Amino acid sequence: VNQVRLGKQTATFVPMGGDANEATAEIRQGLYRNIERVSKAQIARETAYQFAVSVGRGYWRVMIEDEDGPTFRQRIGMRRIDNLTSVALDTTGLDPTGADMEWCFIFDDIWRNKFKEEFRNAPMLDDQTELDLFGLDMPDDTRSLWFPKDKIRVGEYFRRVWFNHKVLKLSDGMEVWEEDAPADKLAAAGLYVK
Repeated sequence: VNQVRLGKQTATFVPMGGDANEATAEIRQGLYRNIERVSKAQIARETAYQFAVSVGRGYWRVMIEDEDGPTFRQRIGMRRIDNLTSVALDTTGLDPTGADMEWCFIFDDIWRNKFKEEFRNAPMLDDQTELDLFGLDMPDDTRSLWFPKDKIRVGEYFRRVWFNHKVLKLSDGMEVWEEDAPADKLAAAGLYVK
């Protein structure tokens, strides 16, 4: 863990292919460093690495958050996840990087009054309701796991959505997605579909 603290890991932007150039890579590198500095990303990475060394897995989040003060501006931020049980990953994924996972849940238990402030439009049910949103029909030990006392479990669900793309090879050798193909090139003869 100390090696990670001393190494100060970060992403490196390298221009590759097409219209990429050194100047754009440097600008993006600067923007990324600013995101890391403002959101204290080093703490998130160190926490995740410490968990990975001791338990075998660790996480941090990249999220969009509101800037401080009376503004509509938002910023990209990185936050640590210090509760490993709050992350549920697709167990069918085989890639160690998680690149082939199809879904993920991230849970957070928040106090009931904070929930009411943050989610004003959410339906709040009393204990007399027939709808079992609060686990009323569960045994007490199971209910306390999923529905902590005076807290509400809020979850985010992420999933991969698959769709088909057609790749076109134009007569001049240019390869593009069908929806990105220039109209004048599509009108030309000699269109090949991959």
